[in-house]
Amino acid sequence: MTSRGGCVTWQKRREPTSRQCALTLRQAAQQGIITAIVKDRYYRNDRIVEFANMIRDLDQECGSTCAADFRDRLGVGRKLAIQILEYFDRIGFTRRRGNDHLLRDALLFPEK
Repeated sequence: MTSRGGCVTWQKRREPTSRQCALTLRQAAQQGIITAIVKDRYYRNDRIVEFANMIRDLDQECGSTCAADFRDRLGVGRKLAIQILEYFDRIGFTRRRGNDHLLRDALLFPEK
């Protein structure tokens, strides 16, 4: 809303473009506010810790984490479950051996 010479006018609010959204997300990731697990998928850091705790729990229960067990525990599709598991492989929290992801550095994320 703006005022011109006593006349009030309403300005149309513009929705951000996909480019602006992508830039904002990248900047937030660079500042450590969120984490990019792949190029266009971001999570809050507390959610990443929750994922790490799920992997830690599965590792204690089964000795490792497979995509199917993680997918079921998380309640998401296989593609997303694999993207998350591969993120943890890349940063060294887990390492892949065949179809399993073994806990590598349990101290990388704080426990529950």
